[in-house]
Amino acid sequence: MSHCSFCYTRTEGVGGVSGSVDSLWQARPIMRVGVFTLQNRRGACASHTNLIFMKTLLRLWPAILFVGGLLALSPAHAEPFRIGMVNPDRIFKEANSVKAMQARLQQEFAAREKALVAQGTALQNLAAAFDRDAPTLSAVERIARQRQLADRDLEFQRARRTMQEDVDTRTNEERQRLMELSNLVVKQIAEAEKYDLVLQQAVYFNPKNDLTSKVIERLNSQSAK
Repeated sequence: MSHCSFCYTRTEGVGGVSGSVDSLWQARPIMRVGVFTLQNRRGACASHTNLIFMKTLLRLWPAILFVGGLLALSPAHAEPFRIGMVNPDRIFKEANSVKAMQARLQQEFAAREKALVAQGTALQNLAAAFDRDAPTLSAVERIARQRQLADRDLEFQRARRTMQEDVDTRTNEERQRLMELSNLVVKQIAEAEKYDLVLQQAVYFNPKNDLTSKVIERLNSQSAK
């Protein structure tokens, strides 16, 4: 009686003594899961050979597809990685929207600046009058005039400091708004020209990758509308 060697293999009992008929022929799978090996042993029946081959091919198919995907994404088929550069200092110096921002701030604080200038002028006149009258003033009058001058100077310094803080706050708000607008323009240009990354600072960059002029032109065209 012949047996398919892919289905069974002859084994011996313990100590070299043959066992029973059931123990002499034990099932031994040839295809090892995870190793994907196919042993071509002599005496295999055709049906089991085809079955093992198909099972192995089915197990290998995901790996074949994965390798094919890697080949499709290899550098030979990938597009070049593009990096652009913008100079924020140039944008804040040359963009028309920055000039418009400065004009708005000047108009917004014009009245307070005018009042502050008048207050400073009055303080200077008061100090000059005190210097002129000091030799003829009594000690009591001199102390009173000095206290008055110190109080007026304190008020002037407080008003100037408050105005400067308000100007700084408004300037930062306007710069933040302009920065958000310029970032939006940079994103639009980068997407249109297929840039993968846009930087604001670098030790060196090729001028052909400088997008600053394009950003300024786009900002100017938007502010002109």
